[in-house]
Formats: sequence, structure tokens, C-alpha cells
Amino acid sequence: MKRTLSILGSSGSIGRQALKVAECCGHDVAAITVNASVERAEEQARRFKPQLAVAVLTAIVEVSLLPMDQWGMALSALLMWLLGQSGVCLFFFSFAAFCAMFTGHI
Repeated sequence: MKRTLSILGSSGSIGRQALKVAECCGHDVAAITVNASVERAEEQARRFKPQLAVAVLTAIVEVSLLPMDQWGMALSALLMWLLGQSGVCLFFFSFAAFCAMFTGHI
């Protein structure tokens, strides 16, 4: 079954492995995120053609370069993205912990 994936932390070792698995299995990659590895994110974006690629530290720097009257809207958008990403991580970590407890691995 073909799936569409979002890889959080795609520049790290686990993220790179996840991209390899996605490529081998023929899954689509919809989004990638990195902390500061802009060059690696660009390379991955060219290779996997996600709809969204975000470098968190770069986004924060770009917000700081905006005129001050635009900071509110830009920071609220960045905050919403960060909250969404945190919520997704919390959901999957909670689900993994539940599965581990249910199968007796904890």
C-alpha cells in the first residue's frame, strides 16, 4: 500500500533512514523539516519533491528580518506550525508507548 509521509527531523540519522525506507517502498513524502541543515533540506527537497520543506532556525531568522509591523502575523504562523508539530510528535510518542505497554515491551 502506498502511503504519504511527513518526516520530522529529516536531516538526522533516523530521518535519513526514514527517507530511504520511503523511497524503497515507493511512498510519497509530503513534508520534511530540519532544524538548521538548510543544504541537506534543499538536497532532500529536490530528490523527494515534498509539498512543504521547513528549516526552523532559518524561519526564525527570516521573521526577525521582516518589518516590525509584520512580526505579529509571521510569529503567530510560526507558533501555530510549531504547536502542530509538537502535537503530532506527542501523539505518535504516546501511541508508541501505548503499543509498547499493550504488547508487554515495557
